[in-house]
Amino acid sequence: MFMSLAIWIRSEVLLPKVRTEIPSEGFILPRLELVRAASAGFYELFGDFYWLKAIQYFGDNQNYSTERLKHLFPLVDLITDISPLFEYAYRFGGVTISLLDTNGDLSEKILIKGVKNTPDSWRIPYLLGYVEYYVLNNPRMASVFYDLAGRVAVRTGEPEMDWLVSLAEKILLDVEDTDAMIPVLERMYREEQDPVLRGKYFTRFRMALQRRDFKFLTRKVEEFYNKYGRYPERIDELVEKNIIPVIPAEPFEGRYEIKDGKIIVLSK
Repeated sequence: MFMSLAIWIRSEVLLPKVRTEIPSEGFILPRLELVRAASAGFYELFGDFYWLKAIQYFGDNQNYSTERLKHLFPLVDLITDISPLFEYAYRFGGVTISLLDTNGDLSEKILIKGVKNTPDSWRIPYLLGYVEYYVLNNPRMASVFYDLAGRVAVRTGEPEMDWLVSLAEKILLDVEDTDAMIPVLERMYREEQDPVLRGKYFTRFRMALQRRDFKFLTRKVEEFYNKYGRYPERIDELVEKNIIPVIPAEPFEGRYEIKDGKIIVLSK
């Protein structure tokens, strides 16, 4: 009941207020009514046609720019109006907009549209959970969509994804626990084929690892202080005094150090 209410509020109350910027030059889209009239009922064929235009326009890595991404939302919105069951269009549009333009509102709008139109797809609420957590900074809504993704996966014959339900519960219990997202980001990075998106996922993954290390090392510095009445002058002292067995490798190829009792990163 709560899940249905949350999705309804987002889709029917909040998202209609999101402003959509449709460029006035360089990229002209027809009205949906004209496309449907011209298609003579062959909606999927016309949807594929405009999808091909989207791939041609955005397919080259050098085309991933803020200016070009202004055209992506209205194009994907049109495609998914013509072909409401076109799952990959929701996934491509929603994730690409969020990663390359950090426009979470429009990503959310596309992906929630996908949740409503393709209720048997667990991948769309799965990606929506990512957008809610990392782009919109809304862990409670992320929990709702990860829970939905896990339940849909089990219902549609992929029970190995039921860990998403446990992830949703963990996020809801501790909204500050970013460690819970590390396996999600690692999986997204390893499974993604698009090199641009894969690189974005990998950066997010390393950022999550760095946050985890900061929390861990900060606790150990405090443990050192409580035991010896001073802060370590060097991070190596944590190992020398058997507080930790080894210093974690910094994910961005720098190294961790201690300054005035605080953990810092020294770049390579």
